Amino acid sequence: FENDSVDDTPAQIMDFFTHSRGAFACEKFNKKHWFGSSNPKRMLDLATYRNKMKGLCEDWSDSTYSFVVDSEITFDADIMEKQIALIQNRKDAVMVTPYGTPEFSSDYYDLYAYTSLADDKTVPPFSDPFEAKTAFSGFVCILSSVLKECFWDCTGDESEHISFCKMVRRYGKIFVDPDVRVLWRK
Repeated sequence: FENDSVDDTPAQIMDFFTHSRGAFACEKFNKKHWFGSSNPKRMLDLATYRNKMKGLCEDWSDSTYSFVVDSEITFDADIMEKQIALIQNRKDAVMVTPYGTPEFSSDYYDLYAYTSLADDKTVPPFSDPFEAKTAFSGFVCILSSVLKECFWDCTGDESEHISFCKMVRRYGKIFVDPDVRVLWRK
């Protein structure tokens, strides 16, 4: 699902699907571009966009894993394989997020969506994969059966991922993998 681009992204998506299976939608909402703001209206817009994206899937029967990928991030070509491997190796895992950092920094960037198991924003130093109460960082691998049952919602005063992750945790654990990196372009 793509919305409100001012570049050639819609044309690239249409071209991609001329030779690939899948569903896509490109829509113009003429909404404000928030540029990483935590404005409550942005959170409500993002919840709408993410649920529209999820709504593109009409048949979940032949899908084991789903990926939700944001714009303005860069990642290695093997990210999907690494995330799938973690879910396969941790039978209690249902969702894996990368360790996202801004360009030119090693600090975890998505603190707005992150909550530790201790209900704070403390991110462990580089380590093995660790469980989080909520997390996102722009490139999520989730069991399709879990994504099918969950949706994005928000009151407008917190990230849309908070409510989504609360639903996800009904089915299993969410992990952040420091070995899987994405870079956020400011």
